[in-house]
Amino acid sequence: MSKFYESDFLLDPSRSVKSGLFEKLSSYIQEFNLISEVKFISRHLKKNDKYLDYSAGNGQILGVIKKREPVCEYYATEFSGTYRNYLADVLGWDRVKADLSDFSDSQTFNLISLFGVLEHVQDPGKLIHEMSNRLESGGKLVITVPNVNALQRFMFGGKWYSWLAPRHWQMFNIYALKNITRKCGMVVVDEKYFFLRTCSATLVISMFPSLDPLLNKSKKGLIVYALLFYLFIPIELIASIFKSSGFMGIVTKKID
Repeated sequence: MSKFYESDFLLDPSRSVKSGLFEKLSSYIQEFNLISEVKFISRHLKKNDKYLDYSAGNGQILGVIKKREPVCEYYATEFSGTYRNYLADVLGWDRVKADLSDFSDSQTFNLISLFGVLEHVQDPGKLIHEMSNRLESGGKLVITVPNVNALQRFMFGGKWYSWLAPRHWQMFNIYALKNITRKCGMVVVDEKYFFLRTCSATLVISMFPSLDPLLNKSKKGLIVYALLFYLFIPIELIASIFKSSGFMGIVTKKID
């Protein structure tokens, strides 16, 4: 995974911060769009827990959760050196590492999140096993991945955005995802089939690839993308009733 995300793939967040009205509005919207992940984490995060966001990216999700649940210890891993430096300024250099193995062997956590990570991993079972070894008694692992049984996949076939070759190595349906965690000695305690940030986004980009915000950064393109993003939300909400939305997530608990 680090092959694709160590340096050039992600932009320096400090360079993208602007004070214009459009940029401020965009920042508020991005934070609002994280509400699904934030609520999913918050209902399993307890006071004074040690929480690790694995492959935290630019720290948006972690930052919002930190605002809502301040009385916890926050940690992060991130392969991108640029974003790792940014996260370290926010959390402290002792709380941010490139990978899990860079923490001391005695470092454990109450909650670990893998938001859109497993699909990038060559051996997801090995990674989950490593995560389980880092969880304290009764600790939980939160996982979200693209849903290979998504309505989007049947609509767009090989043009479905979430195939994202070569960055996505693995694809899961809910049964495969649950099975791989059970093999690592964990039990599923929660599941979710709608994530605002990712479900509608992959639908829009699958239909209109040129609107991908990573590629089209013009204000006009971003506005069109945003309008379609919110217009398509009802489609994904309906799909989630049948467990067929673009993204899905589970919470697994360590069995002692």
